[in-house]
Amino acid sequence: MAKLVKCKHCGARIAATAKTCPQCGGENTPPKPAYKRLWFKILMVMFVLAFIMDFVNPRDKTDTAASSESEKPTSSVASSVKTESENPSVTSEEAVKENGSIVLVDEVLGDYGKEETNKSGYKYIWYMVPAGTYQVENRNKEATVFVVSDANSDDVSDVLKFEKAGEKQNVTVKDGYHIELSISAKVLLTPVE
Repeated sequence: MAKLVKCKHCGARIAATAKTCPQCGGENTPPKPAYKRLWFKILMVMFVLAFIMDFVNPRDKTDTAASSESEKPTSSVASSVKTESENPSVTSEEAVKENGSIVLVDEVLGDYGKEETNKSGYKYIWYMVPAGTYQVENRNKEATVFVVSDANSDDVSDVLKFEKAGEKQNVTVKDGYHIELSISAKVLLTPVE
């Protein structure tokens, strides 16, 4: 039995395969498949454009593998740092101890933090500690500490990698240089005399 459809012109029931209506003689055109309809084509164009835009400018800009490929602080390290204004629940954990030690915590401006924006628009924090030599103690599981030139972010004078809490290494911060931290880093800087 043939499938019956309504004639668009007179409303009579006719076979779906009939080219014309036997009642009124009106042309019977079968409906277009979905993939040939205008709304489907527009939807596909929007999908392709969204895919291209996501590929060119991804929404998730954090990169947890900051120390994997390059030891320089790149935009992936800088992009992963949230500022204090973006995360109001973060309290200032940075403190200056009696012996002149400084605690630096990723995502916290504190007394030494300075918010910067790189060329790509990512916000991150420079820690402008006084020039000198420091013993750096890791207070978290893993951390990387970068000593970077204020004038040129490609000029990295020193990189300290910590694998576990309690590790200590010495670093010298020269005039015109600042410290940048990897994701979730928390370190204690104690001046070395």
